Amino acid sequence: MNALRRVWEHFEEGFIAFLLAAMTLITFVYVILNNFYTLFYWLGDAFGGNEFLLAIGDSILDMAQAMTWSNALTKALFGWLIFF
Repeated sequence: MNALRRVWEHFEEGFIAFLLAAMTLITFVYVILNNFYTLFYWLGDAFGGNEFLLAIGDSILDMAQAMTWSNALTKALFGWLIFF
């Protein structure tokens, strides 16, 4: 019985660490993408409307807008964190 308890406790600790890491990573990527595209727009404007830098900013903005699932997934992971 002690072996089963030890396995459960290690599983629980590992799963909580996984949930926290996943929530942190998803939120970090989302925040970086939402704030990083403005740098390329600013650089593109500073270099006289450089189309390459503006295109990079557009693609980063598209990636940030495509991450609409990140908020829902973070909430679901937090819900699982509460259960454990």
